[in-house]
Amino acid sequence: MAIVRLIYFSDFRIDVKNGQMSQKITEIIDVSERNNAAKGITGALVFDRNWFVQVLEGAMDDVWETFKTIERDPRHVNIRFVEMITVPSRRFSDWRMGCAERVTQHDAVFAPYLYDGRFEPANMSGDMIVSMMVDLSSKCFVPPFSSRAR
Repeated sequence: MAIVRLIYFSDFRIDVKNGQMSQKITEIIDVSERNNAAKGITGALVFDRNWFVQVLEGAMDDVWETFKTIERDPRHVNIRFVEMITVPSRRFSDWRMGCAERVTQHDAVFAPYLYDGRFEPANMSGDMIVSMMVDLSSKCFVPPFSSRAR
C-alpha cells in the first residue's frame, strides 16, 4: 500500500475565552487519535493562537477523506493546502496525532522555522514543515492523549 503525506495549514478559530483552549485542543486530539487509529492515519498538529499546521500520513483515500472532513470543520478557516505526495515511509509512525503548541518553552526548537520571530506557515515549504514537525516530535510533543491519565 502506498503511503501519502498531506500537509495543510489554516487560521486558528477556537474560542479561547475563559482559559478553555487546552480543553478544546484536548478534545480535537482525542477525536483525531480515535479516528486516525481506525483509519491507519498518523500525523502531527502544531498550533499557536493564529495557526493550525497539520501533517497526515496514510492511505490516499483515508487521508483525503480526513482532509475533506477537516475542511468542513468551523474551527479551521482559510485552509491552505500545501501538498499531498507519495512517500516511502511514515515520519510520524508513533503518533496517531502528535501535538505541539508554539509557546515560550518551545522557542529554541521553533527558532529555525520562524520569520522575524513569527510563526508563518505560508512561508514554509512542505519539507520545512515536516522538518519542523520531526524536530518538535522529539522535544515538544505531548504524549498521546489516549495514553495519559486523566
